Amino acid sequence: MRAFRFSYNIFGLGSRNDLVDSCRRAERLGYDTVFAADHLGVAAPFPVLVAAAAATERLRVGTLVLNAPFWNPALLAREIVTADILTGGRLEVGLGAGHMKWEFDEAGIAWEPFGARAESLLTTIDRLRLLFADAGYEQQSGLREAFGVAVLRPTQRVGFGGFGPPLNVGGTGDRILRIAPVIERVRALGG
Repeated sequence: MRAFRFSYNIFGLGSRNDLVDSCRRAERLGYDTVFAADHLGVAAPFPVLVAAAAATERLRVGTLVLNAPFWNPALLAREIVTADILTGGRLEVGLGAGHMKWEFDEAGIAWEPFGARAESLLTTIDRLRLLFADAGYEQQSGLREAFGVAVLRPTQRVGFGGFGPPLNVGGTGDRILRIAPVIERVRALGG
């Protein structure tokens, strides 16, 4: 059995001080994780999580859940790695297939049937795993050599087949439930 944890969500963002106070209070009360949502009309998740981690000492931070069809995997990988580094390895990544059509409409993103969104979620997870495991972009090898720039890599190596931060998959329905065994097989293969 896995350890039981206490977590809470941040939906509103009144001020920096409100966020800092909320996170510090949660940490004092024994909460383990604070999660930020990925919905239109609420604060962008990654800056909120970096600020929450900076305000606390041990509180883990995570997304619950990112709407995978909203994100390009290469750009999402950059966001995840940057946040993982800036939070001192306290980031957890939650991904889902998206369920609010109005958000897709407002963002100008095509609404697809649930099966296509679930497949997009699985593709995003696999692409992130490959990007986290990669040796960096070949086009940047000269920059790395000339200036000693390191390949951007996650701090944590537990999720995404052992190449990134912990991964949580959120959603409803049989298609989402079938994603978990695929992720477990990837983890068992070590990549």
